[in-house]
Amino acid sequence: MKLLIFSLMIIDASMYQEYRNQIKPVMERHGITVKYEYTIDSVISSQQPEDRVNRLAVFEYSDQFNIDTFFNDPEYQNAKPLLLASSENVTVILK
Repeated sequence: MKLLIFSLMIIDASMYQEYRNQIKPVMERHGITVKYEYTIDSVISSQQPEDRVNRLAVFEYSDQFNIDTFFNDPEYQNAKPLLLASSENVTVILK
């Protein structure tokens, strides 16, 4: 299995939750599951201290998964503006 890691600063929790609700069926369709999700009260160390974050989410997907297929899915693209409007400092790491 592989991991998709998101760190971000949520500035509108209800809008972010709507984004998550909308992408849930897209994630299911592409075989992505939530492995861990944390809220963060403070950042202890960062190479960029101005980049505050308050959420860390780790998603798991199969080795055969094509990340471009997920992010280019029309349903994901329709939900993406909610992510952009509800958060900042979004970082995505594939592992």
